[in-house]
Amino acid sequence: MKITELSNIKYYSVRNFFGSDYPNIAFVLAVILDNIPGKIFVDRKINPTVCLVLCKGLPYCFIAGELSREIFLKFLPLMKTKPLIKLVCPSVTNKANINFIDFGFQPIERFQYRFKSSQSQIQNYINDSEYELLPIKDEKLLSLCQWNSFMTSCYGNTENYLKNSIGFVLWDPEKKLALSEAHGVIAENWVEIGTVTHENYRGKKLSTIVCNNLIQHLIKKGLHPIWSCDKANIPSWKVAEHQGMDDKIEYIFHTFKNNSLSKQFIN
Repeated sequence: MKITELSNIKYYSVRNFFGSDYPNIAFVLAVILDNIPGKIFVDRKINPTVCLVLCKGLPYCFIAGELSREIFLKFLPLMKTKPLIKLVCPSVTNKANINFIDFGFQPIERFQYRFKSSQSQIQNYINDSEYELLPIKDEKLLSLCQWNSFMTSCYGNTENYLKNSIGFVLWDPEKKLALSEAHGVIAENWVEIGTVTHENYRGKKLSTIVCNNLIQHLIKKGLHPIWSCDKANIPSWKVAEHQGMDDKIEYIFHTFKNNSLSKQFIN
C-alpha cells in the first residue's frame, strides 16, 4: 500500500474525517483550509479511508479514518521528520488497537474545554489592571510578544499570522513589555486559544483578563472558542474554568522525541 501526499487544492477531500468533537479541531481545519502551512497524506487520492495531517511548524500530527497497523507503520516515517511529535489519534480511528507505547510514544493526558451552549455562564472580566489591552494588528506589536516566534512558526510568517489569526495583549507602556497575551487559531467557526504570561507577572490573573477579552470578542463574531492544555497544567485549565467553559473532554497526546523512535520501525 502506498501513502500519497495531497496537493493543497485537494486538502478539503479529507474534511469529513474530522467532526466537531475531534480534539484540536481548529488546528486540523487550519491546515485543511491552508491557513497554516502543513501536509496531508492519505492511503489513496480517491475516496481515502484514512489520513494524516501534519502542522509544518509545530509538533502536532492528527490521524483520522480507519487506521491499521500497516498504515501506521507507513505514517511513522512521515512524522519522524519532526524533532518532537504530539500525535492525536482518537480511539475510534484505532480499530487495530495499536499500542502506541510499543512504538516509543508516551501518553500525555489532556483537557479540552468549550462552552456547552449560548446558555453557558460566560464570565466577564473587566480590565481593572493598570495596563493597556491591545489587539495584535501589526508586525511591530507582534514582534514584541513572548510568543512571536511560536506563532510565526505556526503560520509560516508574520503576514499570514496577521491575516488568519487573532490576538490580544496586556501591555505595559512604560516598560514597553508584553505582560500577558492570548492568541487564537481560527478555522471555520472554531478558534483554539493559547496564552502565555511573563514569568514576573504570573499569579495576578492577567491571563484571565486577556483571554476573557478575546473570548468575548469571538463570541460576538459568532465563533466558538476552544481551550486545551495538559491535565498537569493546573494554572491553564483553571483559567478556562474561570471563563465559564463548561464542556470538558479528556484526550491523549501521544508524544515522543524523534531520537526515541526505534530504527526497526522507521527504516
